[in-house]
Amino acid sequence: AMGPTYAESPLFKDVAKYLYRYNYGFAAGPWIVNLDLWNSLSAEDQDILQTAMTKALSDAWDRGEELDRVGIDEMKAAGVEIVELTTEQMSANVEACRDKVWAWVETEMFSKEFMDMVRGLAQPLP
Repeated sequence: AMGPTYAESPLFKDVAKYLYRYNYGFAAGPWIVNLDLWNSLSAEDQDILQTAMTKALSDAWDRGEELDRVGIDEMKAAGVEIVELTTEQMSANVEACRDKVWAWVETEMFSKEFMDMVRGLAQPLP
């Protein structure tokens, strides 16, 4: 599993003896604004919205990290063994996912253009 985040942590500890922390996953919550509407806003209003969206994203990220810590603590308290991968193990997992999963996702879920964007944003392997 990726990690006990959000509402998942109470469930994992009830059925799992081990949690492998491979830290590979993300959730996307894009802010979408019609381009004509955006362009009709003053620079000041655009800045206000951009600042608010950036703050909301930062707050959500901080909350996710806190929920992850709380979830790990709950799982440890319930007797779940938390397995932290080495850098080499993490790299091998990321490489396999990028090679196999992303190729499948490109044809079965999203478009090549979208996955090219994801590849462009992906961090280098550790």
